[in-house]
Formats: sequence, structure tokens, C-alpha cells
Amino acid sequence: MSWRLSRTHGQPEGSIFVYGFCAPREILRVAPMAGESVGRGKCAFMLVALNGCRCRVKLPPPTSPRCSRLRSAPDSGAAVVEQGPHSIAEVLALTYTAEINRSNPTCLVFVIDQSGSMADELEAGVRKANFLADVLNRSLMELVIRCRKSEGILSYFDVGVIAYSGSRVGPGFGGSLAGSHICEIGALASHPVRVETRRKRVSDGAGGLVETEVKFPIWFEPQASGATPMCAALRMAGDLLADWCREHPNSFPPTVLHVTDGEASDGTEADVEAAAGHVTGQGTKDGASLLLNLHVSGAGGQPVRFPASERLMPDAYARLLFRTSSLLPPEMQRRAADAGVTVQPDSRGYIYNGRLDDVVTFFDIGTRPRLVAGDR
Repeated sequence: MSWRLSRTHGQPEGSIFVYGFCAPREILRVAPMAGESVGRGKCAFMLVALNGCRCRVKLPPPTSPRCSRLRSAPDSGAAVVEQGPHSIAEVLALTYTAEINRSNPTCLVFVIDQSGSMADELEAGVRKANFLADVLNRSLMELVIRCRKSEGILSYFDVGVIAYSGSRVGPGFGGSLAGSHICEIGALASHPVRVETRRKRVSDGAGGLVETEVKFPIWFEPQASGATPMCAALRMAGDLLADWCREHPNSFPPTVLHVTDGEASDGTEADVEAAAGHVTGQGTKDGASLLLNLHVSGAGGQPVRFPASERLMPDAYARLLFRTSSLLPPEMQRRAADAGVTVQPDSRGYIYNGRLDDVVTFFDIGTRPRLVAGDR
């Protein structure tokens, strides 16, 4: 594979941008000028932008089969990389590598559809809104548990919830966190709306199960009413991430988990793509923000889990959500495989027509974009 290089308006003199075709919206910049090659033992620098956001990474020295060598091309001084990263897997391996720790936390933002159709049943006797709220609250509780160490709650995550329905798009937390778009994990741990006592079946150690009482904190309440202002919600998420990324340039990029059961009521397909692009257009030095989409439905049909091709999508709306979903980084691919889901190097963070188990799988994978320092 070769890569076409050209100068880009507004970039510093000498910048070379490489427009690749192995992944949608992927942009690479190689440091040497067109016609130059990297000296022996030296590393070039490449700017990788999966899903439209840029991050600086090193290329291997020329002794590697993945080295970059540039030569002039006949059209307007453009150039071609004769060798270079030529698969999505290789590009992904150069990004999404920053450790999640107290100095450089990551950010998780949940964007939740609370439109009227979320009152429908996902399966018999299970309302979408209620089940989704339970899974979200459980995921938040598990994040807190992961951050709880002997010295207290360690700040590995900043967390936000955006809920949208009717004419309302805004923070989804209740209680004393109401009005907070993004909060540190310690504040989340300290301020649930309430703590419920629930029954849970656990192993009795002899091959059977027994019921026991467990404490279950509630931060997010189920609701279902009105229309589906998806575009406004995604734009809000993008605005929040733009600020967060400026303050955390060295962190693992933010992850947005978007759950919906219907089409946007506040825009066209082009508007949805633009709003999603505003999310993935943010990022840190380690990569673009990740946008994962979960479509839940109680209407029947087979789920499509983490597809690698738009051709697998049954209709235009499914294809739209596929296009707006990010490529799964390596750790998410591993977790999906561990969950028994078949994934490929170019699988997207997207489940269409999801069922109960898919909701749980989606949240489990999406809230573990990379191992945190304390997991090692």
C-alpha cells in the first residue's frame, strides 16, 4: 500500500500529511519532507488520526519493515510513502497506549436516550429504560470498586452522564451531583442519590447458589418520554470532551458510550454524522476520543455485534450508526474476544439490535478501554 502526501492549508511549513485509505477518516503525518528518507537508526514521527483526531507517535527506524520512505510523486509536489503502516491493526498498535493512572486519568461519558420509546420492553417484562439504568448504575459502582484502594478512592476516571429526551439534553446524575456534567470518581463514590438493598444470588461454595443482600448505589434514574434529540446530545458530549482533552493532553483518550433505540428527531443523517464527528474530533496525544454505539430493540431480529463491515448492516440507520462508531482499540478487542464475541482488527465499537446480554457486554467492554495502573 502507498500513501499520498500533500501539504495542508494552515499547517506549519514542511508539514506533510498522508491521506490513507485503510480506515475511514484516517490521517497520518510523517515528519520528513517529501523526497527524504529517515536516517539510519533514527525514528520519524507520525501523526495518526483515527476517526478524525490527531496524535503523535513514533515510526520504527528504517531497519524495520514498517519504516517510512518518501519519494516525490508527479502531481503538484505530492509524495508517496513506499513503506509504512499498512493495516489498521498496526496503526492501532501505535495509539491508545497511555497508562490510566492518577496523574493521567481517562474520561468516560455515557450518553443515554430517554425518549418515550425507551418505555417499551426489551424482553418480556423488562423495560428498556429500567434495565439500562440498572446496568449503568452497576457499571458506575464497578468503576468505584476498581478505584478503591487501601489509601482511598484513586482518581483513575472522570465520569459524566448526558441524558436526552423531548427538548431536554443535559446532565443525567441525580441528587447532589445534579447539574454536574463530568465529575471525578471520588465525588461519584461519595454522592449517590440513594443506596438500595437488593437480593443477589451468589455461590455457596458447594456448587449451589444462595441469596444474600447487597448494597446497590443509585446515581441515574430511569425515565422515558418525548422525542430523541440525539444530535444535540452528541454535540454536548463533544463540547465537554474538547475542554477535558485540553486539560489532559497526555491521558488515554475519552470514551463515549451512546445508547439509543431510535433515530434522531433533531436532524438528518448528515447532522448525526457531524455531531458524532464532533465527539471523535476531540482527543489527546494518545489518540482520538472513542465513540461506541449501542442500539437496543425489542422488535426481533438478530443482533450484530462489533461488525467490521457496513455490508452487514440491515438498513440505512444501522449503517449510519456503524459509520459513526470508532474502531475498537486493542484492549477492547481483547475484552470482546474474552466475552465470546468474534472481533476483527477493523471491528467497530457498535452493537445493533442489542438484547439484555448485549447491554451488559457493551458496558463491560466500554468501561475498560485499557488497564488502569492498579489492575497490574
